[in-house]
Amino acid sequence: MGRTLNGIATATAAVLLLAGCRPGSDRYRTFADFPGFASYYARRCADGDPGPPTMKDRELLRRFRPRFILPPGSIRPVGFYEEYLPATVLRRFSDKAVVEVTVSAEELRRQQDNTEVYLEYRPEKGKRGIRAGGPEKADPASGAKGIPVVFGRVYRERVPFPGENGEGTRYLDLTFLKYNLVFPVSGLPAGLNRLAESILKGAGLDPRDWHQLDNFVAAHIVLDGSGKPIAVLLAQHNHHRAYLVRRDIAFSADGRFVFDVALRSNELYPDSDSGTPVRHRVVRWPLYLKYLLGGEGRPLASADDITYGRRAGGREVVYDL
Repeated sequence: MGRTLNGIATATAAVLLLAGCRPGSDRYRTFADFPGFASYYARRCADGDPGPPTMKDRELLRRFRPRFILPPGSIRPVGFYEEYLPATVLRRFSDKAVVEVTVSAEELRRQQDNTEVYLEYRPEKGKRGIRAGGPEKADPASGAKGIPVVFGRVYRERVPFPGENGEGTRYLDLTFLKYNLVFPVSGLPAGLNRLAESILKGAGLDPRDWHQLDNFVAAHIVLDGSGKPIAVLLAQHNHHRAYLVRRDIAFSADGRFVFDVALRSNELYPDSDSGTPVRHRVVRWPLYLKYLLGGEGRPLASADDITYGRRAGGREVVYDL
């Protein structure tokens, strides 16, 4: 009995560590909350906010806008200002009191540096019902109850690359096209083992609804100096992963990459041509890169993301850029 309880405790701890966060936390700790962030940001972004993209950059973003494939039964991405924000209230951490019932974009900007308050998603407030009946019963169609909004931005940077055998450095002028999706909630990977799933549900935690507002879903398309796509960077859990064009990821004739959205966790993966769901290894720490990349030595704190390509029943998202 003692061993069984210890095993359950270990499995529970592993699941929580894999998730990297605590549901229902009184304080959401982010990089911006730590001392010294303001001075770091001022140094790192000395040129300031570049502002909205130019017309030329807008055309570039439209030209390479990706296709996103949702799995069956998934929630859909939303328009942050159009759908998510109207379904929130602003609460104070200390006593959970509601300080703003209707949160406008202007109010959000006024409160952006206030670490004493937080947004709480209240789906019953929303008129569009983006999450009625729980995450996996929500409307998966993109457009039936509002059009999702994908945010696009262009970055340019001179990137150093070490020469062969560590000798010399060459620099490439690269352009990064960043596309951000916003989901109302994020869940744990759909490929959790049954024991972990049962333990979480028994503790009153919902693996499908682990935390509110998933605004970290991002794809970067990297262009070389001639404007040709050479790589893709995908944000996956607590890391980014690079895919080289035509070696690791296909580039379609129409110039648009295709990404599959993982069930529950919303993470992005290169589109699969498989007629069945595809499992992707997930790890919490870079310590397990050998497992992540090659499948060797599966650690306890691991799970699988599950995606559905277009041949496996996935549906393309129609969105505004």
